[in-house]
Amino acid sequence: MRMYPDQVARQKRQKGHIYTYLCRSGGGQGVITYPPLGQGGFGVVCVTEDSTLYVVDYEWRLLKVSPQGDVTHFAGKEGGTGADDVQATEAAIGRVPQCAVDGAGNVYLVDQDSRRVRKIDTTGIITTFLETELPSGVAADAEGNVYIADMSLHQLVKVDTKRRVTILAGAKNTPGSSGDGGPAKDARLVGPTFLALDRKANKIYMTEYVTPHVRVVDLTKETIDSLHDVANLGKYVMDVAVDAQGNAYVAVNKPDGVWRIPSTGTGPRPVTAVGDGTTGDGGPAIQGHLAKSPLTLASTSSSDLFISDLIQPAVRLVSGADTNAPLVGLESAQALPPSIPAGQPRKVTFGWKMANPFPVVEKAVTVTAALPAGATYESSSPAGATCTNDLVTWPTTDVAANSSATYDVTASVTRKTTDTAATVKVNATPAGIAPAATEVSTHVA
Repeated sequence: MRMYPDQVARQKRQKGHIYTYLCRSGGGQGVITYPPLGQGGFGVVCVTEDSTLYVVDYEWRLLKVSPQGDVTHFAGKEGGTGADDVQATEAAIGRVPQCAVDGAGNVYLVDQDSRRVRKIDTTGIITTFLETELPSGVAADAEGNVYIADMSLHQLVKVDTKRRVTILAGAKNTPGSSGDGGPAKDARLVGPTFLALDRKANKIYMTEYVTPHVRVVDLTKETIDSLHDVANLGKYVMDVAVDAQGNAYVAVNKPDGVWRIPSTGTGPRPVTAVGDGTTGDGGPAIQGHLAKSPLTLASTSSSDLFISDLIQPAVRLVSGADTNAPLVGLESAQALPPSIPAGQPRKVTFGWKMANPFPVVEKAVTVTAALPAGATYESSSPAGATCTNDLVTWPTTDVAANSSATYDVTASVTRKTTDTAATVKVNATPAGIAPAATEVSTHVA
């Protein structure tokens, strides 16, 4: 079933912008619309190197979406059989928190209701791959090695191509958060959930929903550590994905959002926010909104980021999500007086609020304000600003998490009758401005 109407629309996607990729109804140009989708949100998203997407809807079906927009029913049937060696489309599957695809095209899905990881081979036959206590996450590499998290046993295991099972991290029925910086086999885990492999299969990322942490196992060195700064982003960690450059993306809840953790070790950056579920399509992802809570993530080799929605039947796409979104935004901008008489000098105060609504510090921010031509600088606040060639510059400072600060500049301005406004242009570097408003103006009376 071909549902992708417009290849040109795909090519016009801008880096760092958000789009609806798949939905049940109401999709516009370039959106895959598939009416048979269930009423609820999606339970899982995984994507292959060629951008084939797998999603589970709340009708307990696994759907396959080709890069060309073909949507097919891949597995799951209400009232189907739980037996092995049948076509996957005739099989009953329960809650599927995660699935994965190996290099040969075999699909592995976590079936929590039957407490097993199941395999669908390239002919569409489903079998039991591994039975375990409460599987929660699965990942697979190109060679066919499969990695499985069990949130009840508090363990991460590897199943190699000969079906040999090796415990990589965690002790059976022994929860804990110890071991960072040491051998993974000696570490303790707390309810490991979703998994993500980096592109070289050197590291496996593992969410701990309630701690909230993302633990990283180096498969080459056999060590474990925690992804820095994640615990400060939200009360719960929902999922993690890794792009081709090794940047990690983390979906969090309370407050909700998706964050990018650069591989360079610098602090986390926001990717998108949470709101009404439809806002922001075609615009910057940081100004776009999910419905309530981002549930699962998947990243392609080109750093496109797919985000499933907990509430709405839609998958959003952030195109080229490896951009550095700003933290600091400009809001509540105004000029007093709002208008000035033509031809007369008048003192005008241009004021605005710089806000950082995110739960991390934005470091080394410099705020500047460019005065209109012919203006004479009088004063400014906060204290410490200097004015050179009509450019007011405040000392570089760190902007605290969840904070705001009021700035203003007073200048003597004379406007001619032909002018429409006296405008101060505001900027903050390196964060930039979000939303994009950069001017505070007063008009000629």
